[in-house]
Amino acid sequence: MNTAVFDIETSYLDANAGWMVAGVIEPMGTDKQRVFRIDRYPIYKNDRTDDRSIVREFCDALREYDILVSYFGAPRGHRRGFDIAFLQTRLVIHGLPELEQMFHLDCYEIIRNKFKLHRNSLRVAGKTFNLPTLKEDLPMADFNRAAAGHKKALNRVVSRCQSDVRMTTELYEGICKRFMKQRRTIRAI
Repeated sequence: MNTAVFDIETSYLDANAGWMVAGVIEPMGTDKQRVFRIDRYPIYKNDRTDDRSIVREFCDALREYDILVSYFGAPRGHRRGFDIAFLQTRLVIHGLPELEQMFHLDCYEIIRNKFKLHRNSLRVAGKTFNLPTLKEDLPMADFNRAAAGHKKALNRVVSRCQSDVRMTTELYEGICKRFMKQRRTIRAI
């Protein structure tokens, strides 16, 4: 099965008020990451908030995989994961085809349901299980600057997204794979 770990970074936590700034996909079993960043699309020069192209291209890339792995990325039950819900909202806003149902393994669900940590964040899980990659600290100002078009701040946001994908890969391979069941978590609206 073709599996990939992914993460996105956004200008705001709510998809009707924010936009996608960056995304990273790492095919499982490789160290090669596919990096998507909003400033690489021509529309960015005229409108830094228009994420139609990055959302479309990122979601098209996700569709190439049979199984997706994330950390707090999959909506499940009454809890809303972040990444897929954000992407689905942006797809609908832009009139693009939504993501179909697919297998999605969310490491957050394993950490939350199988372990007792003082907090279920990726940072705490990484420290608890001694992952080689540590969560990159970024001040909120960097996210704001990146959304406003500051290239150095956007570089730092992209770097954080890359490290989050690396951490999620390490967590999945080292811990979650033993506990996780595949679940279909993207449902038709």
